[in-house]
This record gives sequence, structure tokens and C-alpha cells, in this order.
Amino acid sequence: NHPVFVICTAPYLAIPRDDISTIILEHESSNSYKTIPRPYLDLRIFTEIYASKLGARLIIADEMLRYETIERKETDGINPLHPLSFRIDFSGTIEIIDKAIPGKKFQILQDQCIEEIRTALENKKNVFIFSLRKGLATMTVCRDCGETVSCEKCGAPLVLYLSQQGKKRMFVCNRCEKEIDGDIACTSCGGWNLIPLGIGTDTVYEEVKKLFPKTNILKFDKESVKTSAAAKKTINEFEKSSGSILIGTEMSFFYLKEKVPLSVVASFDSLWSIPNYKMGEKIIQIILSVIENTSEKVLIQTKNTADSAIQAVRSGNLLSYSREELKTRNELSYPPFKRFIKITFRGDKAETVKIRKMLADIFQEYNPEIFSGFITRLNGKYITNALIRIDPNKWSLPELKENVTIDENLYKKLSTLLPGYEVRVDPEDLL
Repeated sequence: NHPVFVICTAPYLAIPRDDISTIILEHESSNSYKTIPRPYLDLRIFTEIYASKLGARLIIADEMLRYETIERKETDGINPLHPLSFRIDFSGTIEIIDKAIPGKKFQILQDQCIEEIRTALENKKNVFIFSLRKGLATMTVCRDCGETVSCEKCGAPLVLYLSQQGKKRMFVCNRCEKEIDGDIACTSCGGWNLIPLGIGTDTVYEEVKKLFPKTNILKFDKESVKTSAAAKKTINEFEKSSGSILIGTEMSFFYLKEKVPLSVVASFDSLWSIPNYKMGEKIIQIILSVIENTSEKVLIQTKNTADSAIQAVRSGNLLSYSREELKTRNELSYPPFKRFIKITFRGDKAETVKIRKMLADIFQEYNPEIFSGFITRLNGKYITNALIRIDPNKWSLPELKENVTIDENLYKKLSTLLPGYEVRVDPEDLL
């Protein structure tokens, strides 16, 4: 006899009821919609099919929609509920702090940043310092000239990785997947004095403790808050004590209830270490989350002030950046212009040789790219990946578009693979 408004997670849709007239798919960019166990379902796709079967109105929402969704405005004729806005709605100040100061010793927090934090604390204002995560060598710099080791193809900072055995070092660009041998010299001065740097929550925490020993400093990551109750307790302590500092990862965004006067991105460059071909999109979403949780000022530390994402944030308009990202994806045959299907197999050395040849033969007509996993061996098993790029119209959402079918030939070939293989449609990464 009255309207019902349900706030729920996707599994609630398993309850059979035919009186749902509108479904809002909120925060659609979240990876949490992907199920971890087989068959690796994307619950966003399920929700769309479910809404279609019910004849319900579907509203897809987020602070910034995925590029796949934005592009569907053109390809699938999806109508925006409101005109899509690419402007950053923030009444405060965004400042970019250049960390690339020649001849100056590396600092986790620059002098300007330290002074801003000190002023906020003296005025009994809370401070949030964002750090990506711990334990990553997210960038490498030359000790002689201060140059950041960057990808010559796309300009993103290269990330230094070690194999699981710790025997092989290599640089990888997580934006365009370019790999470079770890034994390289600085492209700027030719020096070999390169040092890998990674700013995680622990590193920042220790530094801030030295700088502000009398301040209440809290840490918020998966290791420091392992339960929802612990997370809420930490946030409550932070928000109720004036002049406190919270050092946190992306987890913080889901628990902060009040806007923080001052937020600091400890290292913008480390964001490029996210092992994901959607990095540019993810970075903007992270920065938007920081801004959304800030009331007065956001400080972003970077050694690459010319980065296109930085320039977009500084201008307050993400339209040009989004267009350029979509153009780049089109040129690289990335989603949404191609659909990725990744096949993964783990086996011993002899099996791996046979599997690589077998996958190449089975999927020959689809020109598979066959490559080892970035971590080539895990628990004694060698990892082999096969990537298939297919026209989205040949592998699309069932019954949601006219004259579109699944490629039955490819479907049959994938179906013949034994349970030892993992098959993921729209994988989150290619590593």
C-alpha cells in the first residue's frame, strides 16, 4: 500500500519479486561487483539483465562513471538521466606540490606540505593523508639528477618489480604494459645511481610521528583495521578528536562520515603502480574520492606536474582527459572498443610448453596473445595467459541489444577447456 525503498547488495536480487520498478546501481566503478569464486560473475551485468527481464528502470550512478559506461551512450544509446558533468565540484583549493627539486634530498612530505599540516593542527583541524598501500616500489628516481624513471612511450612513471624468487628485476609501465629490463641508466644524465621508492602507509606513519610527536596519529589500512567494528572505532576516534591525523588507503573513503578540512595525497606518482590497464580512470576516481571527503584544501605531491591527470584535476574539468583516455584505449584496442577474454593456466614446466602450443592452435582464428604471468611462477606452478580481443558486438549482454549474439564458435572452444583453466571475461588486469 506504500512505496518501498530497499538499500541492499546485489545478492538481494535473488529474492523473487516482480514489483520492483526502479533499480539504482550505485558506485558502479567498484571492483566489488566482480565475484571472487567461479564463474567470476560481474554482478553489474547480472543487475542489468535482471532489470531488463523485470521491465524495471535501471539507473547507473557514480561520482564518475566507467569509460565503458560513458562510451555506451554512443554505442548503445543509453540516455543520461542528467547531462554528464566532467567538472570537479569543489569549493575549496587544490594545490599541486612539485617534489622534483634538483639537488634536494628526497622527502616523504615536502616543506610546504609540512607547514600546511602544522597550521591545520594548530587551528585544531583534522588532517587526512592518503597513501596507496604498503610495500610497493612505486617509482624510481635518479639520485644524481632527480629524474623519475618514466615510460618513453606514454610518460607514466615505471614501477620496479621483483620476481617471486627475487632474481629478476624489471620495470613495467602499468598504463601501456611496456616492459624494460631492470638494468638501465637514467635517460636524463646517464647515471646508474637509481633508487626505488615506495610511499606506503607505514612509511608515512613513521615520518609523521617524527614530525608531529605530540599529535594523535591514526593509521587506516587492511592490517591496522581488520574488522568493520575496528574501522568504525578508528574513524570515530579521528573525527571526535580535534587536531588529529589519519593516514589511510582507499578503505578510508567508505568509513569517513565528516569532511576533513585538509587532505594530502602523499605521492600522486605511486597511484600509477596500480596493476590495471584502467589506471588513468582509477586514478581520477581516487582523486575525486579524496576531494569529496575534503572541505577546505587538497594538497597533491608529485614529481610529474605535467601528468595529464594532474593537469585535468588542476583545471577542474575532466572532459578533455576522458576523451583522450578513450582515444588511447581505441588505439590500443582496449575496452570498451574491444572485449577482453583472458584464459589462465597453471602447471609445471613441461605442461606449460604444451599448453602454450595448444591454446595457440585452438584459438588460432582469434589471434590470441600468449604470455607468461607477471609473476611467472606461483607455488611451484608456472603461469600462462592467453588474451583474446573480440568485437563487443560478438560477445555482448544477452537480450539487451538487437541483432547481437555471442560468438558461438568461441563459446564452444572456451567450454571445452577443462576446470584447470580460468576464463575471465572483462578481466581487471592483464598481468
